[in-house]
Amino acid sequence: MVVLNVFMVYFVVPVKNRVCNVPEEYIYPNFGKYSHGKDFKNVEVFGDKNYRGKTILFLGDSHAMTFKPYLDTLGKKYGFSFRTITNDAYPAIPNIDYKEIHEPNRLDVYKMLAPNINNEVNNAHVIIVFFAKEGIRWKKCDR
Repeated sequence: MVVLNVFMVYFVVPVKNRVCNVPEEYIYPNFGKYSHGKDFKNVEVFGDKNYRGKTILFLGDSHAMTFKPYLDTLGKKYGFSFRTITNDAYPAIPNIDYKEIHEPNRLDVYKMLAPNINNEVNNAHVIIVFFAKEGIRWKKCDR
């Protein structure tokens, strides 16, 4: 079973992708990728580009990245914009303890994002956080 699964993942899926030739933009999320994880280039702004109200910041993980087009559409319709940073696996929120991030490559990405995350949080009026799994994992609290 294990051999069959490995064979399928490493050989059948790439062959299927070549034969079907489905464009990458239909397979992988690409909206807002320059404010996301390892592809991060800068904080992106979506929605109504003419909005001059309170600064809205949208942070989160890869699930949040898939939500960016929805917020962009709402922003254009209702006249607001938002700034955004997202990340894979570990949400782009400030002060995650580095010991919590076990994969070295993900730790490197988080360290690269951290100064931008902190700067944006310090300057935001409204912060929206969106990520998968339990939020208590990232917030220290006394029970």
